Amino acid sequence: MPWRVPPGSASLSAPIASGSGVSVTSGAPIPSGSGNAEPPIDALSELASGRVAEGREGLSTTELGYTPHELPTLKGSGHPTFKNPEQRVYEVWVSEIMLQQTTVATVTPYYTKWLIRFPTIKLLAEASLDDVLAHWQGLGYYRRARMLHEGARWVIQNGIPQTAKEWLAVPGVGRYTAGAIASIAQNEPAPLVDGNVERVVSRLTANQASAKSLTDAAWKWAESQLLPGHPAQASPGDWNQALMELGATVCKPVNLLCRACPVQPWCQAFAESRVADYPAPKPRAEKKSLHHSVVILTHDGKFAIRPVPEGRWWAGLYEFPREASLEGLNLMTEATLSQFGQFNHVVTNHEITVDLYHAEAATPTQDLIWVTEEELTQYALPAPSQKALTLWKKSRAQKTLWEQETSPD
Repeated sequence: MPWRVPPGSASLSAPIASGSGVSVTSGAPIPSGSGNAEPPIDALSELASGRVAEGREGLSTTELGYTPHELPTLKGSGHPTFKNPEQRVYEVWVSEIMLQQTTVATVTPYYTKWLIRFPTIKLLAEASLDDVLAHWQGLGYYRRARMLHEGARWVIQNGIPQTAKEWLAVPGVGRYTAGAIASIAQNEPAPLVDGNVERVVSRLTANQASAKSLTDAAWKWAESQLLPGHPAQASPGDWNQALMELGATVCKPVNLLCRACPVQPWCQAFAESRVADYPAPKPRAEKKSLHHSVVILTHDGKFAIRPVPEGRWWAGLYEFPREASLEGLNLMTEATLSQFGQFNHVVTNHEITVDLYHAEAATPTQDLIWVTEEELTQYALPAPSQKALTLWKKSRAQKTLWEQETSPD
């Protein structure tokens, strides 16, 4: 992951801490254990040292806001020293916000494009919210972008926090993100717990809890690993990243790779031959069904959009007029509606059936924003509006083809 290693470096190896009682070298077998002892940092160090910098393909240091003298150097300890530590903090911050509820594969191209448009905290803070949301479009969960933007403005006014506790004051930064930024970018022995770490802890300790009880237990375990005297304190960022990597690539929800796991000898669930039983399933939230009606309202080649009101899903973005019922659309458009499609969209535990309509307005109403198709790209549209536009284009293309095929000429 390019944001979790110093840009410009070939690799970053976590130093092997002394005093753990175990020495692991590349290719050497991991000592057997009872499944009850804590795994030493050495057992996870290879995961950390294997994180090779992917760089940012096709992007020059100038495009990224760097100049060569700002790139980090590696001191004898193996830790990066940045001439511009502010930049390092910003990159880790952006990446961790993007990675919430989104996969690495999805985030990576958005991350690189983001740094070209908003290469520094200051430039992000100075940007308009519309610009920020437009560059976030496609990642979903837009509240993250709004809070990142608000957080950047907070940092410009108050300065960059220096500890995980201070980071909690920044808008949009919770306990996990604070721990990630402080440990990875600022080398503070701050714990973090995400879904991957929860799963690792559940199996390592054979903890049968689920939901909040498991989260609380995982945080307590993570905090214990970074207490004074623990070897992980020497490299907290690498330790935290190794735990997350372990859960993401080895100790997975399904198709887990126990034979390749570096901490298998210390895993109580493996010792009990019950790895697949952990963590315990979370209670499933009851799904709710909703209906929405969306209209592609046009006039003289332009589309009508409106800002999504505060308090509703996708607030702060722009959408094609959407109401809870067809009657609501009729009252708003005062035009003849013709249905051209339908699709389902899921938001958390809500399954929404979206009925699609088109109408040609006699006059452009003043309470809507009228834009050309090209101008639409300047507005951040939520996924349902994007899908509605795609289906409308497809419908129009099919209609045009049918008219050509049935034409008497």
